[in-house]
Amino acid sequence: MFVLNPIEIVKLGKSFLIYVLSMFILFGLQPSGILFKDALNGGYHFVLLGAVSILSGAFLTPLGLPLIPFRTFLSRVWSLVLLSWLLIISCLSEEAGRKH
Repeated sequence: MFVLNPIEIVKLGKSFLIYVLSMFILFGLQPSGILFKDALNGGYHFVLLGAVSILSGAFLTPLGLPLIPFRTFLSRVWSLVLLSWLLIISCLSEEAGRKH
């Protein structure tokens, strides 16, 4: 089961790099130029969610296929991705609550 996981993650690396750069540019773009502090603060959460999506789709799904009760493959993948997102969002909201 672990044999194909690194291949899938490496295949998604180039697309993920483009996604990361576009998120940081999008959130850092201001009328005065690109502000790096705004880019990091605004794009951090979206980059983290993207990384979790890739890892849960390419790594956790093959490991959890026998354990998930849905019949279709798409339902199995989406259930793991959504579960991963919920865990990350709850961790980020707790982190934000501790800062304030």
